[in-house]
Amino acid sequence: MDKARQRIMKAAEQLFVQKGFNHVSVREVASRAKCSHTSIYVYFKDKHALLEAIAEKPLATLHASLVEANDLYELAERFVTFGLIHRNLYPLIMTTEAQRLDEGINHELNEWRLMLFTELKEKILAENDQSCSMDVARMVFYQLHGMIMTYVTSEETVEELLERLRPLLRHSVRRLCEGEGT
Repeated sequence: MDKARQRIMKAAEQLFVQKGFNHVSVREVASRAKCSHTSIYVYFKDKHALLEAIAEKPLATLHASLVEANDLYELAERFVTFGLIHRNLYPLIMTTEAQRLDEGINHELNEWRLMLFTELKEKILAENDQSCSMDVARMVFYQLHGMIMTYVTSEETVEELLERLRPLLRHSVRRLCEGEGT
């Protein structure tokens, strides 16, 4: 990868995480990357394309990991583990300009989010009877997302958090998928 492109992506990621995507200008990214703001447009169509380039590799890695999961619990743990490992990046790539995925997709990040959600939904449907609705898949996704977001600023290690969260993670996924009586 071109060194200037790498420098721009690193600068943008730092600023987006620090200040939030909507509060960072292309000129700020250029200043941090020590390049002209016009040179950013050589590599990226716009600020959204820059964010998508930052998110592509981690989201592709997460998606591949979820596809390889043997069951719903493993998928859930892999998702939470990814979020905790990437605590700084996770909120940026999972919440920036998020939209309802059933209303059409207007940028690549939402395509990735839809693929991740689809893996979760497929695992739930494969392991439960077909009455396990789309709403249950949404609830499980929100549960996993909430666990991650609760600890994005925690100083605990990933291992410490997972040791504490694993039992709750398994229990909550089971409850949501199998119903209240389990």
